[in-house]
Amino acid sequence: MELLDEQACRERAFALWLDGRGEAALDRAVFEFCTRDPEEADSPIDGPTLVFSGELGTFEVARESGLVVDYAGSLAPLRVPQWGPDDAPLSDSERLRQAADAAEFGLEEARQLAEDYAARHHSGFRARNFQPQPDGGMRLLGDEASYSFAWCEEARDGEVAVFPNTISVEVHPLEGVVSAYTASNLVLVERQPAEVPEEQARKDAIACFQASLDAGSVRLGSEPLAGLTILPAADRLSGRLAWSVRLELVGKTHSLRSVLLDARSGELLRKS
Repeated sequence: MELLDEQACRERAFALWLDGRGEAALDRAVFEFCTRDPEEADSPIDGPTLVFSGELGTFEVARESGLVVDYAGSLAPLRVPQWGPDDAPLSDSERLRQAADAAEFGLEEARQLAEDYAARHHSGFRARNFQPQPDGGMRLLGDEASYSFAWCEEARDGEVAVFPNTISVEVHPLEGVVSAYTASNLVLVERQPAEVPEEQARKDAIACFQASLDAGSVRLGSEPLAGLTILPAADRLSGRLAWSVRLELVGKTHSLRSVLLDARSGELLRKS
């Protein structure tokens, strides 16, 4: 596959940066100056990429698809104090309330802006089954606050599993423009059903921690959650159907563990 050259990748980054700002926001020559000397990178999902870094932020462009897979802008963030006037720490709920009060753009306005942005910059957003994640809204990171929304691709009717591509968009609460964006677009679809039943996958995942369970050092919390996913091969043209099982282990500490099992053979692929 022919790879996009540096200038073609820069054009994709420029188009994304202009979105919501208008053509008068920045002269093209200035943008080119601010994104000179890109670095080559390689992603197991997106393949070869070019990374442009400068005064306007960081842009990573996939050279096969032309998709901007990562953007982090350089706008000054909305800052929310972590401590009150009496030097007592403020609760997250109080800080989120302060962030909402300071925002120039409301939650639903930001959500619609993020969704429209994702649709314009990801070719599969409307055509495939990208589902919104439930925790979208104002989010705190240290003393910074921004709107954050995410979507994950799920299987459609007739599909057993797909590679779970994700799209995330952050919207600046004061400026009303996208301040960060990440996306993947690896199209892998499985239509043949799993040979290992879901209940067996759960039992096999529990067995991975059986020694600790038998010793009484931990116990299972909620029922393990199991779902089918696709693990991409090195060439990203094919993948392995797998059960992804998440377990809650409760002991002296509370931990969430995950197990990946081959959905054809039952082979343990990964435990974390």
